[in-house]
Amino acid sequence: MQEFIVSTLEDENDGDHNAGDLSLREAIALANENEGEDSITFDSSLSGGSIGLTQSEPTPRGGEFNQDLEITDSLNIVGLGAQNLTIDGLSRGNGIFEITGENTNVNLEGLTIANGSDARFFFNDAGVGGAIKFSGDNLTVKDSLITNSFADIGGAISSSGHVNINGSTISNNSGPGISDPSGAIDASSLDVTNSTISDNRDRGILAGTLNITNSTVSDNNTNNTSNGSSGFATEILTKGGTANVTSSIVTGNSQDQNSGDKFTDLGGEFISGGNNLIAESD
Repeated sequence: MQEFIVSTLEDENDGDHNAGDLSLREAIALANENEGEDSITFDSSLSGGSIGLTQSEPTPRGGEFNQDLEITDSLNIVGLGAQNLTIDGLSRGNGIFEITGENTNVNLEGLTIANGSDARFFFNDAGVGGAIKFSGDNLTVKDSLITNSFADIGGAISSSGHVNINGSTISNNSGPGISDPSGAIDASSLDVTNSTISDNRDRGILAGTLNITNSTVSDNNTNNTSNGSSGFATEILTKGGTANVTSSIVTGNSQDQNSGDKFTDLGGEFISGGNNLIAESD
């Protein structure tokens, strides 16, 4: 394992990797080139800072959007704490992280990931993963905040692999806060532990097999009531899988008043592990 230490808040890729001039984008590129799992950390002098993604590329229909951060190999990115370091997509389209690779395992820890938006959202196409698009093996988001991001599918995260959310908050995202579009078809799964999913618009969680433990899912709103043939708008929806909920709170969620369908907090097969508070939704 090789460790790369980010030492500048600038979003650059100028080939200068000397001390004091290694950007996050450059560190990810170096890690991608180095086969096997690597680690990226941040110099303590960057505490309190924000890395805004300013590198651009042309859109298919003219104009520009930001280049996302593309990860193609297993990688640990360990920040300085969610309150101390932000990765900012600047709401310029194309998301923040795009993670690919059949056997890719990625850990994102100690970060605020904010203002992501999939470029296709701007063109009324089916955009996915406002902050994170994941098609690897395992993704872990630990001790982090994902906020103010949007896409048509998965305002915060869109994944076809296994996702672990641990000690994190996912809030104020548009589109489902966490979306797994493949669901049971690809046996995708989601584990949420010691986390909060709140104040998202268009559902909190849409997933295949789902485990929620010691967590809170609250104050999310949906205005999309088309869930296949079910006729339900749901806060937590499993697609062909099972929702296992233990020692958790699911409450305060709502749907738009002009919707005529029934709203439920949980959709799909539900198994309670006990010690839950699941309140009637608005």
